[in-house]
Amino acid sequence: MQQKDQPRALPPEQGAAGGTAPFVTREFSFRKTIGYALSLVMAALLLVSAGLGVLEGTPTLALPLLLAALAALAGFVWLYFKGTHVKGILFALSCTLMAVGVFLLLRRGAPDGGSLLWLVTFPPMIMICLGLRKGTVLFSAFYLLLLLLLFTPLESLQAQRLPLPVKLRLMLSLFGAFFFSWWAEYLRHKTHGLLLEAVATHERDALTDHLTGLPNRRDFYNRLSRAMARCRRSGRPYALAILDLDHFKRVNDEHGHQVGDEVLRHVAVETARQVRASDSLFRWGGEEFAVIMPDSGREQAQHAAERIRRHLERSPYRGVHPPITLTISIGLYCGDEAEDPDQPIRIADDNLYTAKATGRNRVVGGESAPLQ
Repeated sequence: MQQKDQPRALPPEQGAAGGTAPFVTREFSFRKTIGYALSLVMAALLLVSAGLGVLEGTPTLALPLLLAALAALAGFVWLYFKGTHVKGILFALSCTLMAVGVFLLLRRGAPDGGSLLWLVTFPPMIMICLGLRKGTVLFSAFYLLLLLLLFTPLESLQAQRLPLPVKLRLMLSLFGAFFFSWWAEYLRHKTHGLLLEAVATHERDALTDHLTGLPNRRDFYNRLSRAMARCRRSGRPYALAILDLDHFKRVNDEHGHQVGDEVLRHVAVETARQVRASDSLFRWGGEEFAVIMPDSGREQAQHAAERIRRHLERSPYRGVHPPITLTISIGLYCGDEAEDPDQPIRIADDNLYTAKATGRNRVVGGESAPLQ
């Protein structure tokens, strides 16, 4: 229990950004950057190819390339000004580029296959843009289409057929590029997942009291701030209870700190059985606990606190003989307005001090000011 002239202060880490959200944001930024690069590179290459087609006197080949270049520029403009539907834009750009590749295979094939070597850049591009699952599906469809165009009667659609060795080298090169691209993306995906898991575990540990398994004081401040914000929006009151185990020092002195730790775990379990599903129970520190009760008026909060107090009084710790009878003192705050998180804590703490000073094993408070 804290003295009346020592109000608890908000911890400095409150409100700091954390968790896995920054990593999710970075992944989104990564995909968006890839979209920028792919759009510009596609547009430049297609415009150059279209220009060469005009110079070579083949405008029928240049027109589809020009249309594809305009589509790439449209994707860049959308990403730059809107910044939404990044995955959809990347998927559309990948499909557009592969369609151009099939078109050139059919209309611009060369006997040595040299003009088709740039198709080997497709697998890494698709994996980087779309990720492991979608990239694999899209490349598989593209690879199957190439097999049909090169090794079935559909080969007749080509303007100039490729020799068998050239076709085999092309397909093997594509498969090799896909395998290494898939493996690299798999490792990146796996590493990213492990990193997210490690961050989530670290965050969970940072917000959990290791002795009792309850949320700790840091998490308490986070949830209290959310409860206050919800109260300001909806006008519905909330309550805060600070619980202090009576004569806990005597337990440590008579039975040792190991038994004292077992008693604290026992109190945490029994108290958790008495709070509502919407309430939040915390290890406040030492032999103190705290309960945030949203949507609770004065009578509801006092009834809930009394229920907890009576249950603990009837639930001795039986790990030693004779069993240790336990009682708690509770200070309440109940109101619908507070300027900062320290205010309800200070009022509940003052009421807890009063409960201790007037005999222990009782509930004091419930108004928006400490009882005298």
